[in-house]
Amino acid sequence: MNFFEKLKKMFGEEKKKSVVRINEGEILNWFGGKEEEDKEILSEKLISFYEELGGVLKEIEAAIGVLRGVDISERKIEDRYKVITEVGKKDYISALEELISGLGERKEGDFSLEHIRGELNKFLKVEVKAKFKATQLIGKEVGAIDNLVSSIKRRVNKFLNENETFFLKRKEIKHLGAAFGLINKNKYEKDKLAKKIYEFEEEVKSSKNRIEEIDGEIERIKESPEFSNEKELKSLKETKNQEIASIDSEIKILLDKSLFEKELYLEEDKKKANFIKKYLSEPISSLMEDERMEIIDYIKKIKEGESGTIVLKESKLKKLQEGIDSLEKLKTRRKELGKNIEELEKSIGETISEKEIHSLEQEKSQKEQEINEREHLIEKIKEKKKTLEEKIISLKNEFEEQMKENNEVEIAWKV
Repeated sequence: MNFFEKLKKMFGEEKKKSVVRINEGEILNWFGGKEEEDKEILSEKLISFYEELGGVLKEIEAAIGVLRGVDISERKIEDRYKVITEVGKKDYISALEELISGLGERKEGDFSLEHIRGELNKFLKVEVKAKFKATQLIGKEVGAIDNLVSSIKRRVNKFLNENETFFLKRKEIKHLGAAFGLINKNKYEKDKLAKKIYEFEEEVKSSKNRIEEIDGEIERIKESPEFSNEKELKSLKETKNQEIASIDSEIKILLDKSLFEKELYLEEDKKKANFIKKYLSEPISSLMEDERMEIIDYIKKIKEGESGTIVLKESKLKKLQEGIDSLEKLKTRRKELGKNIEELEKSIGETISEKEIHSLEQEKSQKEQEINEREHLIEKIKEKKKTLEEKIISLKNEFEEQMKENNEVEIAWKV
């Protein structure tokens, strides 16, 4: 049988009082009122108890006087037994005087009985050995005092038994006070979580508003004349880059790699061999750096059979002639395109719209990441808050049931 079942059994036959309904905000005042009421009742109960205790302590003091007056010096017994008895008597009296001093210090409330029990237990721990020595020759006087000490214990037990209902009720009130404190503690934690959820939701709201602003700013930039101009410049640059790529491809075809590799194999002139090697490894840059267009002269020599010993087919000769006719024009056009692209890059570099968009998109990405992190945290906190809410409901139900059953009090909780 648990504590509350025992209480229920004890009060089960009492006539039920009308249930009092109090608001949640009045609970602490209710506990305070009960505490003051119980303190007053306990104080009145302890008045008579301490009067009885005072009478017993006076009897013990009188018995100590009798014990002090016992003279065993003339008894016919070995001196060593007399010494043991005297030492025991002295220690026993000292322990009794400490007990009287301790019990004479009145304590208030529940602590009073605990204090009495504590003093008795302290006395019993030290008096055993002393009492054993003293009772060797003066057992009658020690026994009388021992009976008086035992009567204190009996009075304490009698007081507790007679007031068992009262003390159980006080214990229940303290238990309920602790239960209400636990409810408030969990509510405080729940409110902290609710506040944190609100703060994070406001941060998410602010970040979403900022993303909308960023989208608007990007849209305005894209609709601006500057952005359109920048876009056209980039498109033109891309077109010219594509033309350069086409020219490079054509140059590589005209500078027949297989033919130059054969020429390199047959070329005995070291300077010319290095010239061919450079064109083989870097045909485009070699052509652009070839200010005097020596490559055309070399191709002419190949065509005319003045270089190496290769006999060329008609198709090869035709290709070489195309190279002679086209390479310089292609080179000139490539240079023009390069200059055009440089000018376009300079113009593009002076515009800031693309940089602004990039900066805004970076900020938007950061805000989106913050939103994801906050929303993840919000979900976790909401789960924790829900668990706390369920726990609070359970604690409230248990608390309200106990208040109603044992105290005739019904609680009107805040919504």
